[in-house]
Amino acid sequence: MTKASKKKSSGSKYAVLILTAVIAIVAIGCGLFYATSNSKKGTGQTGAGWNSHRQFTLVNLHLSAGFFNLNILFAVIVFKMEPLDRSAMSEGAATIRTDLSAAEKLSLTRRALNSLPGVMGVNNHQGSKATADKETMRIVLQELRRQKLFFVDSRTNSASVARNMAQQLGVSTARNDIFLDNSSDVQAIRQQIYKAFAMAEKNGSVIAICHARPNTAKCWEMYAAEFKRTGITFVPVTELLY
Repeated sequence: MTKASKKKSSGSKYAVLILTAVIAIVAIGCGLFYATSNSKKGTGQTGAGWNSHRQFTLVNLHLSAGFFNLNILFAVIVFKMEPLDRSAMSEGAATIRTDLSAAEKLSLTRRALNSLPGVMGVNNHQGSKATADKETMRIVLQELRRQKLFFVDSRTNSASVARNMAQQLGVSTARNDIFLDNSSDVQAIRQQIYKAFAMAEKNGSVIAICHARPNTAKCWEMYAAEFKRTGITFVPVTELLY
């Protein structure tokens, strides 16, 4: 997750959120933000997929730490939230859906948060329907406010109410500006990274999301020196919350 903020003295700031289906690593300049999904695919169980993703996650952790000079570690939960296309919903019973009762939505929210001790915030996986539903987001965000956690909206739907509602409820928040690796082509990913850099230079800040996939990692590794020469400063997403 990347939000970059332009300062003449130090250049633009940039934080990158790198996600997998189960493990998420956020490479963020002076900090590392990693997140684990709230449940096993298709069930309500937590912690699944760690063993199968551990090796690749550690590879990316090593790469991220070296590239971004990280020295802070904090955890963020990736909530599974309902997409507009129900057939594309990847997590079944673990997904926070709009047709659930208020009690069920709150129960899933608390179960997810309790699965990761020391969690500092939340980011959504999918959620194009749920993040546009005021009642669903009110329940989720009120619990985040109670636990003093932040919410970063992946912005899978331009009609998302998450950021505005979070601000209204007093929840620290931010939202994604660009996905870097919808394509798995290394050069296409490189082009998206430069697009994000340009957004940072123009707007003073940018938040970008990419995933812990082989070609995404390869792109960051291949062009690390080139990216560093842009003068972009990588920072923790916590510095860029509203």
